[in-house]
Amino acid sequence: MDYGFDVLGWGHVIHEIAPETGPSQRLAERLGARKLGRARLPPPGRNVVVDRWGQSGVEWRVSSNREV
Repeated sequence: MDYGFDVLGWGHVIHEIAPETGPSQRLAERLGARKLGRARLPPPGRNVVVDRWGQSGVEWRVSSNREV
């Protein structure tokens, strides 16, 4: 996460997680992500529905006790 935000300059990170995958959702929460809603994957997975989780660089820094 640090590399994505600090080196690559990403503004946000999105996690696409299968709704039935509780451990992955709990990990996303521990990383400071919040559930943004349901989404469909792009082709060829367009029929796959996932939960979209995400966070900004500022949210990541706050949740991980890093300088904002």
